[in-house]
Formats: sequence, C-alpha cells, structure tokens
Amino acid sequence: MSGRVRKTRPDSQPFTVLVPLHNFNWDGNDFSISTLFSIKRLPSLPDLSWCESALSKCDRNELSSVSHWLSFEQSPHDELNQKEKLNIFLQTLWLVVPTKTQAKFRFEPPHQSGDGEHSCTRLLERFQWINPQSKDKVETKHLKQMDRYVDPMISIYRARKRLRNSLVLTHRGCTTIDWQVAVVCLSAAAEGILTYERGRGITHRLGKSFACLVETTLQRRDRAFKAFRHAYDVRSDIMHGRATQRRGPKKNLKEAARLSDMLRRLWKTILASKVILTELEKDDAGRKIWFTTLEKGYTPPP
Repeated sequence: MSGRVRKTRPDSQPFTVLVPLHNFNWDGNDFSISTLFSIKRLPSLPDLSWCESALSKCDRNELSSVSHWLSFEQSPHDELNQKEKLNIFLQTLWLVVPTKTQAKFRFEPPHQSGDGEHSCTRLLERFQWINPQSKDKVETKHLKQMDRYVDPMISIYRARKRLRNSLVLTHRGCTTIDWQVAVVCLSAAAEGILTYERGRGITHRLGKSFACLVETTLQRRDRAFKAFRHAYDVRSDIMHGRATQRRGPKKNLKEAARLSDMLRRLWKTILASKVILTELEKDDAGRKIWFTTLEKGYTPPP
C-alpha cells in the first residue's frame, strides 16, 4: 500500500472508515449488512481536503465517479483491523455474486472536531475478476444474502485457527491477475478446508470429502466428485510444470472460474452451518472422525 497520510490520534475513540466502491453497480441508495457495514449512495464527493496531498487530479476525478461508499466503525480495541473488515466485505460479496467491484482507497477522516488521527490509504492489493464469471450488477437480494455470511466469517477471523488460513488463501486467489496463481491459491484454500491426513490418494480423498460436504444425493455427489478431480488435475498441471501445454487463454480462465465457483460453494456451505464450521476448526483427528461419518456409505466413481 502507498500514498498514506497519517496523523497521530490522541485518544482511543471509535472512528469511521470510508471506502469508495469502484464498479459497484447497484440501483439502491442505502443498505446495512449485519451490524458492521453500511453502504450509502453519495450525491457528491465527501470532503477530502484533509488528505489532498495524497490524491492526484486523476484520483479525484475517479473518486467523483463512484456512486456508493462503504463505511464501518473502527476502534483501537477491535479484534479485527480495517484491512480484515474490508476483506470480509469483499469476500462475502464475492461469495454471493462475483462482480468487478474494487476498493482502491481507504479513508479514515478526522474527528468532527478536526483533531486526532486521520489517514488516506491507497490500496494496491485489489479484488480482480474473471470475465466468464463476473456479473455486471449487484441486486438488493445479493446484499441481503451477504448478511448471512458476515458474522460467521468474522468468527473465523477472530478465532485465528485452521479456517482462517484458507480464507487468506482465498483472498490471495481473488486478488491475483494470473490464472495460474489463482488456481494454486484457490485449490490450496480448498485443500486446507478438506484435508485431515497425509499420504497417497489425497486427490481422491479430498474429492470425496468435497462431494459429501456440498451434496447429499448419490448422483449429485458423483458430479461434484468428478468436478473436483478435474479442477485438481488443472492444479497438478501447474504444480508439475505441465501448464505450458495449456495455451488457450479463454479455456484457462474458464478453469479458474470453475474452481472459483466450487470454492464459493464450499465456503457458503461452511458459513451457513455452525456445526460444520466448528468441526472444520478441529485438529486432523477430530476432522477425520467427522468426515468419516459424513462420507459413510458413499463410494466415488472410478
């Protein structure tokens, strides 16, 4: 991150963080998500005179074209920092509907008195999109769906156990502009969610766990298992130096999109269930017991 202007805050009072949402195409005006986020349509650019030295004329012109701004409260005593909260918003939006929405700046305006700390942060690590996957519009129903996933994701960040690592890898996979990096990070995130032991046959084992976690009927589980195996074959091509044979850019992007959609499905299943979330935060032994019960009676196709 660069372009940062900061002034020391003399107290520990909560303050508001403002984030312009670039390419956030929503027809609504105001919306609150969980108890954490507020989205507002602003008729004009907020007063940014306090950080004028950090913004170029081009920056201000671009900010003037942004219709909606995200805001949330931050306290020095919060368990989650500003970056983590913003990541949670972007990740839950991606879960519900992948779009071209990006956060390019994060502003922490001064107190109403004009005193205290303030900062303007240019965000260089931005969510990217995959053309075959991204949607043009955000609908109100999508924002309502996000509400279901925010609090469970907050709990994962706060717990800082096994699933948090997969959330971080998911974020890395969503911010890269290279399809190979995306596939490696997203597949690593899935493996971090599903694994419970080392040894041979890991692809088969992960595929079986994935299929039984996201589906309940035999036919659907078979399709999910085959889709996971295919995605892992693409990942293996990259890891073992065979990706140079994959010279079709459009096909490679489709493969990345398929894996992205599979991981979105996996996260939505986990975040919608406190039981699943609790089980997947356990150690390998605990996970193995739970997955063995979940997979009982299911034999994947050859």
